[in-house]
Amino acid sequence: MLYYAEIFKCVVQSTLKLNKSQNKIYLYTGSIELLYKNWMDVNLDEHELNRLSSFHNVQDRNTFVVCRFYLKKLASEFLGLSEDILKIGYGTNGKPFIENENIYFNCSHTEDNFVIAITALGEIGIDIECINRSITISKLSNLILSDCEQISLSQYLEDKRKEMFLKIWTVKESFFKGLGGGLSSPLKHIEVKFKNDSVVGILNTFVGEFNLVNWQILIPELKNDLIGAIAINCRSLNIELVKQCLTEIISSELDLKHDEIYPF
Repeated sequence: MLYYAEIFKCVVQSTLKLNKSQNKIYLYTGSIELLYKNWMDVNLDEHELNRLSSFHNVQDRNTFVVCRFYLKKLASEFLGLSEDILKIGYGTNGKPFIENENIYFNCSHTEDNFVIAITALGEIGIDIECINRSITISKLSNLILSDCEQISLSQYLEDKRKEMFLKIWTVKESFFKGLGGGLSSPLKHIEVKFKNDSVVGILNTFVGEFNLVNWQILIPELKNDLIGAIAINCRSLNIELVKQCLTEIISSELDLKHDEIYPF
């Protein structure tokens, strides 16, 4: 346990060079299955234990444990605080936040993949989806897509239509996750604007429900089989996305340590 903790601390300190004045969003990705095998005992509070017990599916439980474990590690290094001092609160609709600190984060997962976004810029939401997931667009269109989006999607061939649908879905999900959820307005009242198949912004078609002025959408480069979007409540230009794969970093460090201990 201690051996793994020392490796993680070394890795995070060398890669998470966070400065609250920097225009950066840090994205940490990984494999739930591979990282769960190396997870340490994490101190779960009463709310987290209740949340964990609510999951009946083993994969869901493992996902929660892995995301919460690495979130606490990353947040403690970001703030320079012990995990014992780190206090996680919950908003009206259950969105977690770090109490008394200007740090913002959000997590997303799909199948065996997870991502944690962390920044000091403002409220953030992130969503990822596997491009190979099985969906029936016709059953979801009226719930998720605006009239204009439905017309636009109808012009694409089937495979491209699915890709564009998932782009729209992740943008809307990331925005609502950034807000904290619980809004009464349906997803179809947020319209995603495209140019040459690339997301260029979002439009609120339901007057008075929420203000999009300070929000912007960023599209991260992910694995080939993933589509994702980030919504950030910050109008700063040239925000840098700093991506690190925890699975690759920690596996590499573990292999290096193993070679040092057992050179033959």
